[in-house]
Amino acid sequence: MAQVASYDVVTGRSGRFIVGLLASDKTKLVAFGTVELAFSYLETKQARLERPEPGRTVTASFLPIPGQRLDAAAAVR
Repeated sequence: MAQVASYDVVTGRSGRFIVGLLASDKTKLVAFGTVELAFSYLETKQARLERPEPGRTVTASFLPIPGQRLDAAAAVR
């Protein structure tokens, strides 16, 4: 399960979209590695869409929060 944590809406430059990936028991966050994210449009300025419109698909990679200390060996369980 993915949960949006934060996003930065910008034009003309790269933005940042922060997502938390939860394990199937929803009690642990997934750390390290990469994941494919697919985005869809649910509505436009004019109206809500009947079906989601496929948008971009991107490969996202894990980035620690500045100052966060992680032990990669301990995270692999």
